[in-house]
Amino acid sequence: FQSIPKNDFNTICQQNLPLIADHITALRLSDDDDTPEEIDIFLSNPRAFHRFTQLKSLSLYHISSIETLKKLVKHFAHLQHLTHFDLIDCHVVFQHKTSRYLINRIWRLPKLTHCHLDFHFQYNSDFTIPNIRSKSIEHLWIENIVFAFNGLNRLFRSTPNIRHLIASIDQMPENQQFPFFIESISSLRLIVDHLTSGTINLFKNMPN
Repeated sequence: FQSIPKNDFNTICQQNLPLIADHITALRLSDDDDTPEEIDIFLSNPRAFHRFTQLKSLSLYHISSIETLKKLVKHFAHLQHLTHFDLIDCHVVFQHKTSRYLINRIWRLPKLTHCHLDFHFQYNSDFTIPNIRSKSIEHLWIENIVFAFNGLNRLFRSTPNIRHLIASIDQMPENQQFPFFIESISSLRLIVDHLTSGTINLFKNMPN
């Protein structure tokens, strides 16, 4: 929903969406200047996703409220068929505990294959690597986060079947050895701060 008046969106959520929700496979919501509080309004209904039984793709843009994200997480239990999830241009000040909870809940979505996360954190360390494994995620794009060696290592371990990754990495130490071979990867786009022999060793641990 883009460029829609708040009252009209309220009406759609209350009267129209319930009638067609079980036929909807993709949903895009935005809290930008044209549609302020759209996501919050949608999530304010405790049964917002109950009828979206066929929803496969969910894209959320311009979230700037931690409370909105907390509401979103509460609805994840009803997104068991989701295969694509985009959280774009998210400007939120996170506590470490909240960040870990959000990321872990995303990684727990059982059928999720494509994930695009675009956070604007105050500090790079505000992004927490999931401490659980997702065997379903194959395509991952993480923007505005620069991963150090240990973080990238843990990201691969928590996403063992990843095939396509877009991310940024910090300068790796010279002669750094990657501890395991990443068999699943077939497409990799890394924004590298500085090319070192450690970075080359990372590439050597991937299929040609």
